[in-house]
Amino acid sequence: MTTRLPYLTSFRDGVFDALARKHGVLMFAPESGDDKAKVIGYADGQLAGDAAWFGWMSKAQVLMK
Repeated sequence: MTTRLPYLTSFRDGVFDALARKHGVLMFAPESGDDKAKVIGYADGQLAGDAAWFGWMSKAQVLMK
């Protein structure tokens, strides 16, 4: 069974949550392959969302000067 779809879905959710400034852990102690893909995808998505948010905020600060 492929874990690509659960990873990508959780990645998207992680990005949206990070951009909304909501952080947390998707689940604790995943056991199945799909659950592990969801946790890793969500964490990766939060990192990507944080990087995008901080990039936008730094550009906004430059423009406001």
